[in-house]
Amino acid sequence: MTTKWIKTKYPGVRYREHETRKCNNGIMKDRYFTIRYKLDGKGKEEALGWSTQGWTAEKAAARLAELKEAHRTGKGAVTLKEAREEASEKRRIKKEKQEREEKERTTVKDFYEYHYKKHAQSSLKPHTFDSEDKLYKKWLESRIGNMAIKDVGIKELEDVKEKMFESGRSLRSIEYAMLIYRKIFQYAKMLNFVFFDCPTDKLPPIKYDNKRERFLTEAEAEQLLDALKSKSVQLYQIAMLSLYCGLRAGEIFGLYWSDIDIPNELIYLHDTKNKRNRVAYMTNKIKEMFSSMSVGAKDDLVFKSRTGDKIKEVSNVFALTVDELGFNHNIQDPRQKVVFHTLRHTFASWLVKSGVSLYDVQKLMGHSNISMTERYAHLAPAKLKESVKTLEAERR
Repeated sequence: MTTKWIKTKYPGVRYREHETRKCNNGIMKDRYFTIRYKLDGKGKEEALGWSTQGWTAEKAAARLAELKEAHRTGKGAVTLKEAREEASEKRRIKKEKQEREEKERTTVKDFYEYHYKKHAQSSLKPHTFDSEDKLYKKWLESRIGNMAIKDVGIKELEDVKEKMFESGRSLRSIEYAMLIYRKIFQYAKMLNFVFFDCPTDKLPPIKYDNKRERFLTEAEAEQLLDALKSKSVQLYQIAMLSLYCGLRAGEIFGLYWSDIDIPNELIYLHDTKNKRNRVAYMTNKIKEMFSSMSVGAKDDLVFKSRTGDKIKEVSNVFALTVDELGFNHNIQDPRQKVVFHTLRHTFASWLVKSGVSLYDVQKLMGHSNISMTERYAHLAPAKLKESVKTLEAERR
């Protein structure tokens, strides 16, 4: 290939010819054009391209004139490199704008199915995901699923809340639905599908009292334990610990044999719900229960799943047994329903009714503050009345 440069009639424009390749007309050799100019007092030469790519001496001269005009006025690219970078940046911005607009057109339903669902399944417990998925499909997808996420505002969410309320759903369920939408929205924001704050943040707070009121009588507790024991000894033992020691399900599932001190009648609890360690005290029934069990190695779990792993949730046998006993028959208020947590609630209720101080109940329950324990205060009216009478007697 020759390196001989040939000047054109246009100052600053020259070319060299390809030795063999012809132009499109098949007669003239393909020409490679460059432009030469001065920038800040220094000579500069930049390549444009071949005739077969559409370049001519006239086009090269026009391009050179544009660069000179930009240099004179200070507007626009003054070199081909700058021009290419500007063009590349414009293409990038245009592409990002198109991608953003496409994302912003994504509906709530499509985002949930193709993005959020997989994320939720990997980060939530199976039963938690199932509960959220059902609530989402029934109340959110059915009403705002076909709307673009960016178009869902306070009005649309208030409409969902109103429909739920009219259908008799509890305030807790309504709040849960709004929480689910917020989680979907926040994940969409993280993936750049939306670029503003979640509209649920501007919704007025839903106020409700979800404190459980139902606790078991001694007869009911005995009936439930007998029924559980006939179906699953391990579930019966787990229920015993919650009923007579006030342990949460997660605390029971996390027990190792090193935590069980039968001689001193103590149970050591680590990394509890409020991140504090505490000690639970065995009743005679619990001591007898542990004494009858086959004690494992210190690093063995006390209760294991069928695969030998840590149990993740209470067996559905518990709910089935409660249903068979009819404890929840015709009960609509969730606060009045018997669930596994009712056993822990019963433990605290029995203590207060027996005259144990709220302070001591707080410590035994592992409550982080006394306000959580004060819900049981109404169970000891006689005790409180007696205290007032004591004050009255002292002032006589």
